[in-house]
Amino acid sequence: MKTSKAVRSIRSLSDKEIESCIDGTTSIPMLKDIFSLPNVINKDGFIFTDLFADRFAKYLQGFLDDEVGSDEWIEADNINYDWGLRIACNINELLSVHEYMD
Repeated sequence: MKTSKAVRSIRSLSDKEIESCIDGTTSIPMLKDIFSLPNVINKDGFIFTDLFADRFAKYLQGFLDDEVGSDEWIEADNINYDWGLRIACNINELLSVHEYMD
């Protein structure tokens, strides 16, 4: 259950812990760049999930093969947004518990 304030900070998470939240493969340094953007981390220490997902999808737009604005491109962009949302929610779960992963 999510607490009202994060128990851990984003900076305290190891790369391995972050990787466990990805459900796929992406760049840990890219995720850390997104964490450092304004307003991505709320005052309560949790990730603002929608903003993170938006920024995550924007980072991946350069890798989309279809023509910008096409139905296929929009679908792929939405999939990346949903992926970013899942990553942010998974990380928020880690931030709400005291346990560290090995």
